[in-house]
Amino acid sequence: MSLLVVNNLSLVHHNKVREKQILNNVSFSLEAGSCLGILGESGSGKSMTAKAILGILSRDFTVSGEALFKGKNLLTMSPLELRPLRGLEIGMIMQNPMTCFDPLYKIGNQMFETFETHALFPKSEWQANAVAILKKMHIREPEDVLNKFPHQLSGGMLQRIMIGIAMAMKPEILICDEPTTAIDSITQYEIIKEFKTIKESKEVAMIFITHDISVISHLADEIMVLNNGQVADYGTFKDILTSPKDAYTKMLIEQKLAVANRYRQMLYNNQVAETVTGVGKGQRNREQNTSLWPEMVGREATC
Repeated sequence: MSLLVVNNLSLVHHNKVREKQILNNVSFSLEAGSCLGILGESGSGKSMTAKAILGILSRDFTVSGEALFKGKNLLTMSPLELRPLRGLEIGMIMQNPMTCFDPLYKIGNQMFETFETHALFPKSEWQANAVAILKKMHIREPEDVLNKFPHQLSGGMLQRIMIGIAMAMKPEILICDEPTTAIDSITQYEIIKEFKTIKESKEVAMIFITHDISVISHLADEIMVLNNGQVADYGTFKDILTSPKDAYTKMLIEQKLAVANRYRQMLYNNQVAETVTGVGKGQRNREQNTSLWPEMVGREATC
């Protein structure tokens, strides 16, 4: 039995001038312990799908359809009924971690507030559990990090903290909304490794939203491609890559392959230039390391 079943999810935005269809009959399912990747360009409806399911849209939106979580339709539940589900049963990691933290409070205080709100641990265990969460996310000197303000930490470190907090609540579903977009490529690779560890644990089902097919190629069991609020393609990564049904999906794949091929050509040209100019091996290794993620993208996309 599927953990989450979404049937004909539609979303309309109303303003004083006109109505705009944001989502049109979007349907998918999510099995326990699996990962569904939602792929599409900006404005395709990826994030709005997640927000509609969780009921975090303003009143100028109208939602219809079904989002059955363990047999209950989330779309017909009141905000009061949805509140205990958010975080504890369905967690969400946002695109920009800096906007998720209060700049006026230290990281430790914000983690403690989350523990208190959701009654996760006794107050006497807050400090120890906060340190344990940061260690699990491979954050060095966790005691010092707890005493820092958000602006004193990198985007990648804040994202790791967000993942750690979300997983500490042991949700059944974790929705990840473009969690690698606001960080550099090397940190992106490290964050993907964290999500891969989560997926392999089979402890939580994931919905991973992204515009980058190479990112979800490492995680997704199935991929749903959205275009203008409609499902353009739906299938396994292999099916989507080798037999895309829609021209839009084919375009997304061709764009990613073109970028990967350009990176490989740039790397090759740099190596040739270094051979001619005699640039030291250490510098060449650094350049190769910074190109690690794009190079891996290319290998994944061509297999």
